[in-house]
Amino acid sequence: MSTLTVSSLHNLPASKANKWFQDGFSLFKRAPVKLFLFLLLPLIIEGIFQILPAPYGMLASKWVATFVGSSAVIVIHHLATQKVFSLKSIFKAKNWLSMIPLSAILASAFFIQLFVAKLLLGNDGINLLLFSQPT
Repeated sequence: MSTLTVSSLHNLPASKANKWFQDGFSLFKRAPVKLFLFLLLPLIIEGIFQILPAPYGMLASKWVATFVGSSAVIVIHHLATQKVFSLKSIFKAKNWLSMIPLSAILASAFFIQLFVAKLLLGNDGINLLLFSQPT
């Protein structure tokens, strides 16, 4: 799979975008069921953690789901370089500490949701997101 760095969207020819999608689809074709199920894993784990009492369950679910979701980078990289889907590649990765900032960036979407809910609905918006208490 080739990597494409784009400095401006106006300079990207359609042929390079098509090549990027073709490379991604060829990765998907190597292990479609395993890859699909692995990419559903963050949602399943997030749902399990949301069973915990509020607000801890909601906050923990977002953090854990983004950490598991960011591990997809390692699995897809292993699939692209070794041509084999392997969950063991997650545990063999040398730079696990680099996943922590990535998961924090991914979790920032939840904090933006909290901020917008606070702006639009005040404390009722926070209660809606954290405690599932509609107004």
